[in-house]
Amino acid sequence: MMYKVDGEYCFEGLRVGPKVKIPSRPELLARLGGQPLNAQNIRALTYSILREELARVAHCSTDEAADIIGNQLDCAPHEDISGYIFMVPNWAHKWFRHNGYVSRMI
Repeated sequence: MMYKVDGEYCFEGLRVGPKVKIPSRPELLARLGGQPLNAQNIRALTYSILREELARVAHCSTDEAADIIGNQLDCAPHEDISGYIFMVPNWAHKWFRHNGYVSRMI
């Protein structure tokens, strides 16, 4: 069942695969190294964190991990407001409109 935390849907019950801590705001700014704080740059960083962890646990390359997430599992990376990134089914990520980590960081 989907429920809300701080007014946003919690996707934890639909989580697929590893759950990885993502940077706090100060860590994010440091890791972006002067790049603009926008959705594209944030997602590039957080998605790479998820792909690296999936590659580690699945013993594959990060390119293969990206294929596993989107094509083989039909999942979307979800940056949760709790400060973690994990995969959820695409249908759920599209169906339950939400603001997550990216919205909070911007």
